[in-house]
Amino acid sequence: MKAYQLVGWQQPAELRDVPVPEPGPGEVLIKVGGAGACHSDLHVMDWPAGTLPYELPFTLGHENAGWIEVLGAGVSGWQTGDAVAVYGPWGCGRCAACRQARETLCERAAEIGAAGGGLGRDGGMAEYMLVPNARLLVPLGELDPRGVAPLSDAALTPYHAVKSALLLLSPGTWALVIGVGGLGHMAVQLLRAVSPIERIWREQGFTQPLKRPKKKRRTGDTVPVAAQHQNHVWTYDFIFDATAGGKRLKVLSVLDEFTRVALALACGRSLTSAAVKGVLARLFARHGRPLVIRSDNGPEFIAFELTEWLEAQGAETHHIEPGKPGQNGFGESFHARLRDECLNCEEFWSVEHARVVLESWRHEYSTEHLHSSLGYATPAEFAAAQRRPAALVSA
Repeated sequence: MKAYQLVGWQQPAELRDVPVPEPGPGEVLIKVGGAGACHSDLHVMDWPAGTLPYELPFTLGHENAGWIEVLGAGVSGWQTGDAVAVYGPWGCGRCAACRQARETLCERAAEIGAAGGGLGRDGGMAEYMLVPNARLLVPLGELDPRGVAPLSDAALTPYHAVKSALLLLSPGTWALVIGVGGLGHMAVQLLRAVSPIERIWREQGFTQPLKRPKKKRRTGDTVPVAAQHQNHVWTYDFIFDATAGGKRLKVLSVLDEFTRVALALACGRSLTSAAVKGVLARLFARHGRPLVIRSDNGPEFIAFELTEWLEAQGAETHHIEPGKPGQNGFGESFHARLRDECLNCEEFWSVEHARVVLESWRHEYSTEHLHSSLGYATPAEFAAAQRRPAALVSA
């Protein structure tokens, strides 16, 4: 059969001829009717060897639906020809999280070394797909699998969000859907279908344009120490999100204000001043140190250990005035874009998954996003131009 497989990191997948798998005890062979292409597939292909604990090759595709072709020994309750969707995350099926149908939080995920079909194990971008356990199948009834595949991810993610808030959505309440895109439009339909709310307010151009405050002209008084060259002023700050299950995710961003290059997006459950120091030390070794580093007055940034170390490195610390985030305008603008384009669009299964996605977005931001303030160059292109001799730049 034909299968679209990832055979090497940081290179396109290949359409290959592979044997049709044979189901063992408890397994089910699915004739694929539809397989969705997700942004996560691009993330997986882009990462260097060793970033993900997946063994190559494997077939891509984690949004899958089709018909049962062959039942393995011991499988009951299903018949050949049944239309099914395949649940995306594959855990061990035995730990407490898996028994509660929360396989994204499987306690043995590190041992398994894969997140599911298309994410470390053979997925559905093939003629047939082997599902390791019948518990991962969802009956479709009269629905056509060819149009249902994206529901297993693009609809499942907002469904979890809506379901977790369902007790609060009583008659007369409102729900806010931020970003009516690939997942958001599913959220709107789910809210209408399963909750009694009277009104759904939609942003991001669905019914009304997104209103942004007018830009204020930047002066040296409102933005102290305006950057004049690369490595003149860096800004760093925290932004918060959560992984599936609601556990807090803390993200440290570091940005060169002159070139707009995103130098780092480090995340964890907790990031202390010692952790911040470690991130900066690695950046200093790679990019050199800035003359000034700007931040707010958070405890991690004003800690004696960090400020003393920065002084010893020759980097002056500049803390903005309390209640004046506009003095860190570049950082605020960067966080707004990070929130709109990444954090609001992704569901993180774990801290490790978040690190993979955030690093991919950081690289895309620095190498592909065009900035009008940089002459419509990307931050990476603008930074490279600063390092060239003047004669070459003018040419």
